[in-house]
Amino acid sequence: MNCIDLNFVNNISLALCYLPNIEIVNKIMESQSITPSDDTALIAKPTSSKHYFQVDAFKAVMIFLVIMDHTFTHHYLSKYLSTFWERISIPMLVIIMGYNMGISFKKKGYTTIKQLYSLKYFESKLKRYIAPFLILYAAHTILYLLERYTGMTTLNVAYYESPYNVYIGYTPFYGPGSWFLPALFSTILIFPALYWCYLQKPALTLVSTFVIEFGWRVMTYYFYNVFDYTDPARITSSFFGCHIFNMFSAIGLGLWFSTDHDLYAKRNIWMWSLLPLSLLYMFQYVFLGNWLRYNLLFFSWITGDYHLFFFPYSGFLFLVGMKFIPENPEGKYYDWVRRISRSTYHILLTQIFYFSIVYQFFLVMYDGNPYTLDVFDAAPENYGWFFILNLAITFSGGMLWNELETRYYKKKKETKNQQLMYKGIIGISATFFIIRMILIVVFFIKYPIA
Repeated sequence: MNCIDLNFVNNISLALCYLPNIEIVNKIMESQSITPSDDTALIAKPTSSKHYFQVDAFKAVMIFLVIMDHTFTHHYLSKYLSTFWERISIPMLVIIMGYNMGISFKKKGYTTIKQLYSLKYFESKLKRYIAPFLILYAAHTILYLLERYTGMTTLNVAYYESPYNVYIGYTPFYGPGSWFLPALFSTILIFPALYWCYLQKPALTLVSTFVIEFGWRVMTYYFYNVFDYTDPARITSSFFGCHIFNMFSAIGLGLWFSTDHDLYAKRNIWMWSLLPLSLLYMFQYVFLGNWLRYNLLFFSWITGDYHLFFFPYSGFLFLVGMKFIPENPEGKYYDWVRRISRSTYHILLTQIFYFSIVYQFFLVMYDGNPYTLDVFDAAPENYGWFFILNLAITFSGGMLWNELETRYYKKKKETKNQQLMYKGIIGISATFFIIRMILIVVFFIKYPIA
């Protein structure tokens, strides 16, 4: 393999400066010393079923931080510089999604569009993502009907309760973290194509994920500022915010690392250049009140802290962890970490349901509102038992759910009835996924953006 030389550090930084102009990006990337065919040979070569404990450790810690994010208010955690350690949960999980995608396709030796978009691939995604989600959807539908027809009162959660959100992919009853599910589902159709592009031109594909995210976010920013909350078109703009393109550079980073996650590898040396740039942005975001966004036009499109100027920081932490966390430790403690890692999606679904009850019926969810208590900000000593309770319920519920599901799928073809039930689950999941895509198209036709 002909690796990227040190000039790549300067050239990729230059490419990122010209994000809006893809022609300039192409010229920059074509000037690299990397030989696409040689690099593709390394990327596409099938590997053994080697499993990295480092990834399990990251997933376990990040889902822990997700529960923390939904237990404490951002206002409270920000006093402890949460941007640098707690708010990395979603960026890190998205990077891991890109990493696992590359590892998974590589293990299978898939290189063609036909192989990547196989029926087996779609079956695995429907079983993994959509089928469990339908259980949450059914539970939230029951809560929604009870609220609507029995006179139950709930706390206001702003525009999350809009009936138009069903088009985007939300459940009928809002719970914290729901926004991530449409983004996750959007990867089902996108990941195979992205991996195929990566096989052809790895470096260009990586930079393109930054370009796509930049363009997507600029477009989203326009709609969020033009339309009113009550306008369906404002909800249409939420579709853009709940799509994987909104965090595409993190996927690109993870995919790039799936070829070689060595912190000191030549092909990763450019991360040492992006790290200080990312840190500088994060420091002004935390200590200067996001001065860049409000004073420089180029940064005006930036909202929140899940975007391409934050992701390199999380990406660098990922490389550090892959370097220094043990690769295959033995022991009961490590086995528990692996079990949590396998259950992260089910823990996420469990906490969405659990927190939807807590914050819709019992505690105020507004963050930073001077007219509310903001959960326990007025009495922070209560956060201790509240956090422990939330961890116990969400982790145990999610892990039990995953265990029961795993046992079922292991026995799915032992009898004819089990085979029929399994086919029914996949069929219903496929139908829901197709209807969801149709609803998005219908919504855009009914409520055009322009």
